[in-house]
Amino acid sequence: MAVTKPTLPDGMTSGDLGDLSKQIAVLKLEECHIGAGSYTSADIETKFADKTVLATELTASFEKLGLLAEKPVKLDSKTETAKTLHHKFETKRTTTADITINGISQEKKEFLESVSENGTILTLVCVNEDKSQALILNGMTWSVAWSTEAFGLWTMVLSSEFSGTTKNTVIPMKDIPDAA
Repeated sequence: MAVTKPTLPDGMTSGDLGDLSKQIAVLKLEECHIGAGSYTSADIETKFADKTVLATELTASFEKLGLLAEKPVKLDSKTETAKTLHHKFETKRTTTADITINGISQEKKEFLESVSENGTILTLVCVNEDKSQALILNGMTWSVAWSTEAFGLWTMVLSSEFSGTTKNTVIPMKDIPDAA
């Protein structure tokens, strides 16, 4: 069989693979917002089209949780392996996501614990101050762990795990325009 170019996902070109600016997305996020439910691809295109629409969406559909910690987001993807007597082979790929938020009040802590216990589908949106960058963690259930009370405020770690592709689940957005 002859070697041929691989088929790229819809909307991707060979130039996209060679463009370093498209490969490295540096996000400097500051605050985290939480909303119940999830977005479709069309929702993301319209509700994150520009900073004004994004600010309106955050006000209308989200509650501000708090400020992100110094190293706030950890995403990790691993493939599980099954072993036989003579072989091992890859099975499903699992991605874990952890978000660390500082300065959570007792009321927000209790709220986060309640949605965690209920298995509520949530979307988290982390943004920078001027709303030019966002990280959308779309339609996931989250578990909550808390630590370190300081001045009556808590540090919370929200964790989730999912299998499969990250296409409509983990969506980094940089350079969100002022107006569409």
